[in-house]
Amino acid sequence: VTELVDINDPVPLGENEIYEVTARNTGSLPATRIRIKCFLEDSMEYVQATGATKGLLNGKVLSFESLASLEPQAEAKWRIVVKAKKAGDVRFAITVESDQLQRPVEMDEATHFYE
Repeated sequence: VTELVDINDPVPLGENEIYEVTARNTGSLPATRIRIKCFLEDSMEYVQATGATKGLLNGKVLSFESLASLEPQAEAKWRIVVKAKKAGDVRFAITVESDQLQRPVEMDEATHFYE
């Protein structure tokens, strides 16, 4: 199970929004090679990322190193901080992959940036 939430919505221009990604293994076997990618819109500026694995920004795509294993009933978290650059209804999108998933899980979080 993956959750994506925004912490500060709505956000005034020039201020930071924090997105939190939580991967939770609700199964009975370890989940392996969990990979998360985040997609930033032009209206947001990357500030920093912390969490279970290290993130690397390439343009507007933030890719986290693979989490080798997540034990049953355990969870892992990542926090991504962006600055609001342009007013509007923006979307912070992620994809999640693992060895156990047949195809990537895609989700996004709507946030309002305002002047």
